[in-house]
Amino acid sequence: MRLYIITILAVISVKTYAQNDSIPSTQLTIIQGTDTTIISQETSQITLKTEPFKLVFHTLNTNAVYLNCSYDSTSYLQVLSNEMDSLTCFNSPQTFSEESQNYFHQITIVKNVNRGYHCLFAYSHDAEFVRFDSVIIKNKNNWVGVRTVESLYVLPGVGITSLSAVTDRNIYFVYSPGIEKYGKGLRIKFE
Repeated sequence: MRLYIITILAVISVKTYAQNDSIPSTQLTIIQGTDTTIISQETSQITLKTEPFKLVFHTLNTNAVYLNCSYDSTSYLQVLSNEMDSLTCFNSPQTFSEESQNYFHQITIVKNVNRGYHCLFAYSHDAEFVRFDSVIIKNKNNWVGVRTVESLYVLPGVGITSLSAVTDRNIYFVYSPGIEKYGKGLRIKFE
């Protein structure tokens, strides 16, 4: 695991990140088994196996990543169309209150895009607010957070769902470096 993170850091370091710029940014990499996929600006969809995977966020100039995961494609399509003023998935009063350090290795999926989102804190004075499995902090403005996904928690009314139950289903991810009216979109299909 540590080797994967070091590899990801090396690959990401090759990319030019304007750390001196005060604009928050995040780069997502997905690791599944021995496969590593860096999600570029041009990447809007990927296919994963119904096996555990890791979301690796390399983030600058903020202490959190917002993550909305939904069966509803509304916000995903707004991001792809650059309609950031219409983006409401991070305005929901509900943020998912998870165990610190992501002990259950799951993410919450909502059926309706505005039903809530993850606010994944990388560092805090209270360790209970750290929502990643692990965090590597290079400095306060440059860190990598890892979030393992072994199962899904589907709201409303479904509960814990295995990855194998979402075969041939799309999940739409919209993530942001802590900015409500900004996001990057990714459609994940499981096979």
